[in-house]
Amino acid sequence: MKKIMAAVVLMVLLILPAVTFASGITVNRIWGDTRYETAVEISKSGWTSSSTVYLATGENYADALAGAPLAYHHNAPILLTNTNSLNQAAKGEIIRLNASKVVILGGPVAVAP
Repeated sequence: MKKIMAAVVLMVLLILPAVTFASGITVNRIWGDTRYETAVEISKSGWTSSSTVYLATGENYADALAGAPLAYHHNAPILLTNTNSLNQAAKGEIIRLNASKVVILGGPVAVAP
């Protein structure tokens, strides 16, 4: 009986420290009506200007995901666009950032130059 009681007490002591409280943590939600607009809002919240912008298709996340470390390394945002035309939200953000260089992530099938 003592072994069972000791096991129960031990389990309770192991479970209780797992409860933590997140007081003092502030969460800022960044969103847009579409994934393209969300990418622009992320850019707006992180950059006032950028000489380089990375552009990926919004129809498949693989290129944007693979390009994230590169964009981070160059402190540049990733914007999303359509395959065959430049999304207007992305175009406006490129202009706002005053970017002089746009790097297309993916091949011509992903984003047509």
